[in-house]
Amino acid sequence: MVRITVIMGIYNCETTLSEAIDSLLEQTIPDWQLIMCDDGSIDGTFMIAEEYAKAHSNISLITNDKNKGLAATLNHCLEFVNTQFTARMDGDDVCSPDRFEKQLNFLNKNPDYALVSTAMNLFNESGVFGKVNPKFKPTKIDFIYGTPHCHAPMMMHTSVLREIGGYDSSLKRAQDYDLWSKFYQAGYLGVNLKEPLYSMRDDQAATTRRSFKVRLLEVKLRYRVFKRLDIPLRYRVLIFQPLVKALIPSYLITKARKIIYKV
Repeated sequence: MVRITVIMGIYNCETTLSEAIDSLLEQTIPDWQLIMCDDGSIDGTFMIAEEYAKAHSNISLITNDKNKGLAATLNHCLEFVNTQFTARMDGDDVCSPDRFEKQLNFLNKNPDYALVSTAMNLFNESGVFGKVNPKFKPTKIDFIYGTPHCHAPMMMHTSVLREIGGYDSSLKRAQDYDLWSKFYQAGYLGVNLKEPLYSMRDDQAATTRRSFKVRLLEVKLRYRVFKRLDIPLRYRVLIFQPLVKALIPSYLITKARKIIYKV
């Protein structure tokens, strides 16, 4: 019986998609299926995805009529999910063969939890350069620091994901930060397994290229999340943290990332 559906938004990832899907095909448990949604790719992404869908009965491919962004794309995938659990995966990352087995084992043994993510390795063309190691059992107050869960390694109860309304399709960034806050607002709990069962392809300079406009949007979202979770007033000044980052020279942000995410 299939219990897990992986939802994957794909866009211009022809050079990495095969590696991502192959890591799913190597999972130690067979009870999963993959729904990919092509978000208007202009390279060979769709053709690669189509080949996998034709070759494997548990892989499906759908498309958007135009480029809509990740949140809307994942909501489109969610329309076709009919399993107990929904997992995430990106088309340029890889996961460990035992990822689903260990996440499913946790959810089976801990029915009080609606979310289970994992620690995550960061890698580029030179190999693994860092690790994201979130708190094991976050609480609402942890949202003051940013997202308490890594998005791409997440596995969720499908019924709860639908109950809270899925992703906010209007958001172009930090969709996961908003989504997790809706889970916690509704009283659901999440956990992060300490073992890095997922590896994210990451550009170490990515955060240095965010514009002031993007930082301002992040401030607006943080305001919404802080209000939604009733974060105490003494922490509200942290709503403006993205604007502070906008004033920090890019080379200092790069150095800070190396320290924070050092293996």
